[in-house]
Amino acid sequence: MTKHRLSLLLFLTFLFSRPAYPQFTTPLASASASAPTNQVDTVTLTLNSTGGNLIHVAVSEYQGAGAFCTLADSNGITWNLRDTRSVSGSIQLRLWDAQPTGGQVGAGHSFTCQATGQTNLSSMAVVVWANAAASASFQSATGNVACMACSTATTPSVTPANANSLVITAVAFDGPGSPIPDTSSISGSFTIREHMPCNACDAPATGTADGFGIGFAYLVQTAAASAGPTWTLNTAVDNVVTDIAVYKSNVVTPTGPKKGTLLTLGVGR
Repeated sequence: MTKHRLSLLLFLTFLFSRPAYPQFTTPLASASASAPTNQVDTVTLTLNSTGGNLIHVAVSEYQGAGAFCTLADSNGITWNLRDTRSVSGSIQLRLWDAQPTGGQVGAGHSFTCQATGQTNLSSMAVVVWANAAASASFQSATGNVACMACSTATTPSVTPANANSLVITAVAFDGPGSPIPDTSSISGSFTIREHMPCNACDAPATGTADGFGIGFAYLVQTAAASAGPTWTLNTAVDNVVTDIAVYKSNVVTPTGPKKGTLLTLGVGR
């Protein structure tokens, strides 16, 4: 094989074997907040969602309120409620997602969950991602009432159908507790991205916030494998509930040259 043909072969090998798709990495943006003490029916926050094509919202709230808060945002996104886990008369955790279009993301993007006239004691975490599959990124969601009167909570196990998937998990918890309950760690190589302590657990509430506790964590897998992490809190609480969900990345299978192309170019002759 001549040097020219060898160089051409190496070039074509690089061209047709290199990844041709982006994958999930770290979130583009995230934020969390609790309902203020003077308006316990509403929680709101603002962030820059520019470039995102997948957004998660997790909300913890008082299950006994009767009327739960309604999620809305300033850019008119349609939200998908993926899972709800609750303890009757105590804590509730809800998980939404959306795949916004370009006009539905940007700077100054606000998110609100409001239950007018109800004491919901809500906390909210919002996380923005790029590189989700362009459509039907969502694969599955599940969760459980993880424990009562404990400081750890394990999610159900999930196994993505695809490599390069995103696994996310949320946790919600109520008190009483001392110190004020908060997430402290998570197992299984997950990364805690957002958390809010259970300010409502310190009754009467101190400071400016008055919501139940919440945490949000994620794992980007390179190879599909079972995942079911354990959340650990800094103190024992009354009730803990968890969610876990799986999402596909924007994977496009690279294609090689058509049959005979390399011979046409003189490779292998």
